[in-house]
Amino acid sequence: MPLMSHPSERAYDFIIVGAGSSGAVIASRLSEVANFTVMLLEAGDDDNNWPDINIPMKAISLRRTDIDWQYMTEPQEKACHGMVDNTSYWPRGKVLGGSSALNHMQYIRGSRHDYDGWHKLGCMGWSYKDVLPYFIKSERNCQANLKRDPEYHGYKGPITVTVAEPSPIATAFLKAGEELGHAVVDPNGKNQLGFGFSPTNIDNKGRVTTAKAYLQTAIGRQNFTVIVRSHVTKRSSCGPTIDQTPPAMTLRRNKKKYQKLDL
Repeated sequence: MPLMSHPSERAYDFIIVGAGSSGAVIASRLSEVANFTVMLLEAGDDDNNWPDINIPMKAISLRRTDIDWQYMTEPQEKACHGMVDNTSYWPRGKVLGGSSALNHMQYIRGSRHDYDGWHKLGCMGWSYKDVLPYFIKSERNCQANLKRDPEYHGYKGPITVTVAEPSPIATAFLKAGEELGHAVVDPNGKNQLGFGFSPTNIDNKGRVTTAKAYLQTAIGRQNFTVIVRSHVTKRSSCGPTIDQTPPAMTLRRNKKKYQKLDL
């Protein structure tokens, strides 16, 4: 995986903008096709320059750094009343791996009812039945507290899912829930309503980001190029125009503007 110091003059079949939680996956998967040429552009830094990313307990220290976009929300009418101008700080990753390098590593897929609701609103392909196979495909579940459940979990994917050794307080919470009549559940399993330990994207080497899970596997692919610290500022049409002008990108890197980066 060439990690280039400056944009190449060659043309690419695919240019992926942003090496975050989705971009890193898309770029890596496309590059599996040897006949495709793929470039991945990331506005932020190489994650290897930030070793604290790998240390789960260091997550909070990565906020408001150069690998955080440091966004603020729009003023809220019904929330953030205790904050200045009713706005909230909204950390987002600006590094290979994106926000998966900055978050607190909780692996929660979300409620099946949300996915089914989106499907009913017209988002074809987004029902829980549709997306579940991709959750399973991407997952390497190593949760010792769960029975093997291939209907809802994968065991050979690139994204490691584990559960930390439960603390006495966490165990007490689950016991209290049971005493109140609630079930102890796998939050990513068939029944999601109840109490359960939170799965995390952590392996024996630390945090698992999409850069770690997907980009590292692309090392050695000659059809795949990654360029960091390259902020895309403009994109032309998504396809050839009437005069057959190909789509292109404009980006800035090290204060230099690259006007035309052809696909």
